[in-house]
This record gives sequence, C-alpha cells and structure tokens, in this order.
Amino acid sequence: NGYRRSNKSTPTFKMEQLLSLHPDVIPDRTLVAAMAVIARDGQERHKAQKCWKLLQRMQQPNLYAVTHVLNACIQTDADADPNDKLEIFKVALATYEFALTNAHTSSSLFGQFLQAAGNLVQSGSKRDKVVEATFRNCCDCGLVNEYVIEQFQRSGSEQLELRIIGGFIEDGVRLEPEWSRNVH
Repeated sequence: NGYRRSNKSTPTFKMEQLLSLHPDVIPDRTLVAAMAVIARDGQERHKAQKCWKLLQRMQQPNLYAVTHVLNACIQTDADADPNDKLEIFKVALATYEFALTNAHTSSSLFGQFLQAAGNLVQSGSKRDKVVEATFRNCCDCGLVNEYVIEQFQRSGSEQLELRIIGGFIEDGVRLEPEWSRNVH
C-alpha cells in the first residue's frame, strides 16, 4: 500500500521484486495491493498484462482485483501504438468475461469496460458493437447508473445512443426503470 501512494518512478519493478521473494505463498489481498500499484504506474507499458497475470494467480479473485486490471487497461496512453491498444483491449475483454463468468458484476465493471473500449478500440462500427453489447448486458443486469451512461455516451456514437435510448439524455430522454433496478 505504501508503493501505491508513492511517486517513485519504478513502483512496478519494486512490486515485482517483492512478489518474487515468496512466489508460492502470496495471499490474495497482497496480489490485489500489487495490482493497484502496477495499474497506477504511469511508466509501465505492460501494466494491463501484468495485472491480468496476477488476477489469474489469485485463489479467490474478487471485484477489486478485476477493477485494478480494468484500470490498468483504461490508463493506457492515448498515443499508444494501435497494436499495443489491441493487445490491451484483449486483456480488458478477457477480464470483463472473467468477471461475468465468476458473477463479479457491478455498475463499475460495466462502466470501466465501456471506458476501456472507448480508449482502446478505434471509433466506428466495431466499437459500437462492443459498446452496444456491453450496455445491453448492463441493462439486463439492472445496473445502469450515471457512470455507465457517461461511459456509454463517451464511447458509443450518437447514432447508437439514438437507437438504444431513443434520444439524448441531455434532452430529457428517460431510461427504462428496469435498467437500473439493482442500482443502490
């Protein structure tokens, strides 16, 4: 946790050193803390992949761990190489699917995945397909909140918003109450 709040230039390197001391006996909470450090490391180019590997090492992965992997994906440099963005999106997609498979759903999961898609997938029909599928899944789970709507609007096209919502939120269009039935 000390490294997580640190401004040192190499927190990922230090985390990896600490984790290598006893690689077979690392509690899940330590792995989650390590993922938090790595996800915030602005200098680490492969942070998404490293966080994903730590998630896979956990005995009982939880939503916090998933959140850190998605944060690492979201914080990819906007000027990153398109091939790097594709690889990071694959990590985000694998993490999202992992969370759904393991019943780790929340509004933040859907919002973060929408944000990752918006940052990593080039705008156009492919991104709209990802955004639509994610948003509809969130609606089915009843977990649409303000963050999800914000990321849906930011990541999808206006045409997608018109087609799914039937207008624009800014113009007073109201969402189906069922879409938010499980938001607390």
